[in-house]
Amino acid sequence: MTPAPRQYVRVLGVVPCPKGFGFAVLENGQRLLDWGVARLYSQSDEEFLDRVESFARRYKITVIAFEATERTRRGVRAKRQLMALTECTRSLQSTRKAIAIDAAQKALNVTTRKDLANIVANWFPELHQHLPAVRKPWQSEDTRMSMFVAAFVAVCTARVDA
Repeated sequence: MTPAPRQYVRVLGVVPCPKGFGFAVLENGQRLLDWGVARLYSQSDEEFLDRVESFARRYKITVIAFEATERTRRGVRAKRQLMALTECTRSLQSTRKAIAIDAAQKALNVTTRKDLANIVANWFPELHQHLPAVRKPWQSEDTRMSMFVAAFVAVCTARVDA
């Protein structure tokens, strides 16, 4: 008798940023398959949704994780993209999970995104080389930070589902 095929849970973490969106693909909450910042060349939600859908199809995603819009302090465009993503995932064969990032940060006693990025880099050493430098108060946030937040959202979702 042949053994039953393994069931892999693949989580796609998505976090909008000014130049596109950060993403991270996790398998079974432990293995990081892909990560990065996907650049968007227009302000339209359609391009954003098309790119997320292409990632979902390419990696056979079972769960799409993103930030909950109720308690976020994000800009209008990011909130609009997250709301569009909520609607879009209903058409995909993936389930969706909205994560309250602030609650997860409090659970880990994390106050800044830099601390969060360092924690994620410790979980996944392959991300360590992508850590942005500490920014000055007058500098804007590095777009790579969204990649670390996406990995954090994906890990939180995978651990909640486990």
